[in-house]
Amino acid sequence: MRFTSLLLSFALFAFATGIYAQETTPEAALVERHADAAYAWIEANLGLLVPAGWTAETGSHDGILTLSLRPPEDSANAFFTIIVTPAAAFPPAQLDILDQVLAERNLTGYSVSNTGWFGDNALAINPHGTLNGAAVQGRVGRLPDHRIVYALGTTPDFMPIIHHITLDDVYMPEVMTYSLTWSVSSPEFGVVYDTLQPRIAGTAASADRVFAVTQQGVIELDFNGGLIGAYPFLNPSTPTGIALGSDGNIYVGDIVCRCLQVLGANRRWAEPVGSFGANAPASVFSMPSGAIYAVDRSDDAYFLRAVTGERAQTLPLNFNATASPFAGASDSEIVVVEWLQSFIDDSVAGAVSVLDDRALLPDLRFWLPYSPGQVTAITINPEGWLAIALQDGTLIRADIDGTLTPLADGLTGLSSLNFAPSGDLVIGREDGSIGLISSSAPPDRTGSITIVPFAPVQGRLSTHMPEQRWQFVGEAGQVITLAATDLMRRDVLDMRLRLTAPSGAVIAENDDQQGIALWGDYDSYISSVTLPESGLYTVDVDRISGDGTYTLALTVDRNLAMEDQAITLTGALSDVIPIDRWVFQGQRGQIITVTLRAESGDLDPMLTILLSDGRPLARNDDAADPELNRNSQLFRIELPRDGTYILEASRFNFTGAGNYSMVVFSG
Repeated sequence: MRFTSLLLSFALFAFATGIYAQETTPEAALVERHADAAYAWIEANLGLLVPAGWTAETGSHDGILTLSLRPPEDSANAFFTIIVTPAAAFPPAQLDILDQVLAERNLTGYSVSNTGWFGDNALAINPHGTLNGAAVQGRVGRLPDHRIVYALGTTPDFMPIIHHITLDDVYMPEVMTYSLTWSVSSPEFGVVYDTLQPRIAGTAASADRVFAVTQQGVIELDFNGGLIGAYPFLNPSTPTGIALGSDGNIYVGDIVCRCLQVLGANRRWAEPVGSFGANAPASVFSMPSGAIYAVDRSDDAYFLRAVTGERAQTLPLNFNATASPFAGASDSEIVVVEWLQSFIDDSVAGAVSVLDDRALLPDLRFWLPYSPGQVTAITINPEGWLAIALQDGTLIRADIDGTLTPLADGLTGLSSLNFAPSGDLVIGREDGSIGLISSSAPPDRTGSITIVPFAPVQGRLSTHMPEQRWQFVGEAGQVITLAATDLMRRDVLDMRLRLTAPSGAVIAENDDQQGIALWGDYDSYISSVTLPESGLYTVDVDRISGDGTYTLALTVDRNLAMEDQAITLTGALSDVIPIDRWVFQGQRGQIITVTLRAESGDLDPMLTILLSDGRPLARNDDAADPELNRNSQLFRIELPRDGTYILEASRFNFTGAGNYSMVVFSG
């Protein structure tokens, strides 16, 4: 929101708050997602998460596949439809399919903006109007095999569904969940006052340390919960939060001194900093720049104040807050949650906004349908979403579009939350215990960590998520290939692949591919590795530089038994599976004919027969038979010796994608 008058800003913002409070309900509308709600859309070779209680119906007409999801009768306004059409250029020349789906629900007209989906460019569709009061969202994108995907649905279910689609119907998506890793009690400080409370007032974490603060002082633990030190306050204090400075100091908000207590990098107390109003400071946090911020207050308003940094500044907040706001920082923004009271019915809701020094007021992003009494702690993920602890023990994820998703339950008595650089959450409780909850699957990845051959998975790497780990079950003697590609084809994301055997030995790794099998110079390719033992193998995808979405695929060499009659084999090729290998035993003088056809997409196939040492025996791009068009054929190839041979299906010029069929005839 941008206004020319501060007074007008306050009035308009408060008026909007009143309108919202009149319409909202006291409880949050949560998206319930469970592992048993995964749906395998076999016709489209996709996996989806279906909201609890919803039913699915599929259809097919002229090569166009449709999946319609419907909720229980008591929420008949909600819907989700996804349509997959054959491979085509993106963006599609026309959106007739989209118009038809909207018309079926009496929705006409929409605006279009650029976004991303499946790690590639996509279109965000914002229909005009609502469906009986329910907002509708849409998206048009392209799968890695170049099929076009259209999706339309109602909020809040739309975003969780489209962001949890896997690229194979045998590989079901799983939602990130958090569970308690360890919990320890506050240590004894050796100082006892009758008025002291055990409550954890704030938590923070570095890469290898966990910090917490109580009325007695600051506690320092290692990442396994082991005690490193306990530093009692020199004077009676009532802490409200804790933050780690880039200078190595620890800053603690204290409403007794109305200042920030400073525990130096040498773990000795230094002179406090800052001067605040009554019952302040609160929400102490650090910015990536190293500046320390805290919420301050005057007699009639709250403010956000920079206490350390290159320049002091005070940023205004809205005047009609009923409780102390929460403030924190993502990678690049200050996020505030203000508990604003309606002028119409006195109800209270949380306004989630972004704040910067160029605005007169916070820039509203969405509303939280909670009162201050329902929320016990809030923190900001570096990616920008909020983790919110509720009084009933539920941990909620609030995305920047307002979607609310349960992350965990049973976490009663939480008084503090804070993200560690690892993505884990450091928690503090009313009873003085400190703990770490971690996700069973790291964020920004689609599917479980166990991958299966020929089922690509997706993940995202950034400065705050520099690596992701996957696993697969391998057998001794198997020949496998791993590929990791930047889906955006920007040649910016530089990754390294590392393959570790069950014994713990690293048996292969690659930073930049050798050759041109993959599209980008920085894509990673581990080709034709023979597994030394049976068991659980680990695949690490590490960020070297850049950020973005990658896709990872595991393929295995498959055995082919030659027969007297023709054998038909099938597979699929794409950017992340550029080569598919079939192994057979041949005899000297044996004559074989192999025909490789593209069955879908824009695939231009290439066919190669390799000797066991990897040298090519024969290769073909376009067959001599004109009826085969751009398809490939190796006609009556005579094998020179007894032994192992490899049929290699690939793509001409390493572009295009789609399904293929391969017919092998011996004789």
